[in-house]
Amino acid sequence: MEAVVRGAADHLAEGGIAQLLGNWEVRGGDQVEARERVLDWAGPLDVWIVQRDLLDPAQYAETWVRDGGAQPGSARYRALVRAWLDDFAARGVTAIGAGYVTLRRPRGAPTLRRFEHLDGAVGSDIGGAIEAGLAAHDLQRVLPDEALADTVLEVAPDVTEHRHYWPGDADPTVIELRQGTGFARVRRVDTVTAAVVGACDGDLPVGAIVDAVARLLDADAEAARAAVLPVVRELLVEGFLALR
Repeated sequence: MEAVVRGAADHLAEGGIAQLLGNWEVRGGDQVEARERVLDWAGPLDVWIVQRDLLDPAQYAETWVRDGGAQPGSARYRALVRAWLDDFAARGVTAIGAGYVTLRRPRGAPTLRRFEHLDGAVGSDIGGAIEAGLAAHDLQRVLPDEALADTVLEVAPDVTEHRHYWPGDADPTVIELRQGTGFARVRRVDTVTAAVVGACDGDLPVGAIVDAVARLLDADAEAARAAVLPVVRELLVEGFLALR
């Protein structure tokens, strides 16, 4: 897997994209180290990894031994599984990640290093979601906060808002934005961000919306912008918001 990802740079033209399914080891239970190791394989390329599963070594070994034709319960099956597990144990492997890898040859230095774990049910058109996410990353990356604040955005048509209340409470304990397509992400947001997203209808620039929400909630407008605009960037990349 490492050789394939590292070698992709030799085969991609500028702007070229490679997509593949892959597996990677988690050693000593350190998922942060595993994430950084896999991202580093991309070298000069942009990289976006979506981990879909985190498998137990025994489960992983049994799957491949069974797919290789060994009959469960047979002596050959037991020997092969033991060989896999001994190899994992020798290198301290405690889990195996699996998911989608998107690589892109940038025009210049790489700007995208993204690793996320999304193990829920997915919607339709994952390919379209990745393509739109790459474009949104490129768009928001070149916009300073002032320019982003002047940008008119709208909520994606598949996004709904869910609020959770304790019985009898007037204020929600949890506010979630949910997607109906693509990776069907669920993102928790605070009251200010939820209000800003709800008002993004393609009419006013996002900065004006943040200022108006801050006034309604008796919050500091400058502090609200500092808190909300980084989240808006993420919501653009993830497809909750889109350019008007």
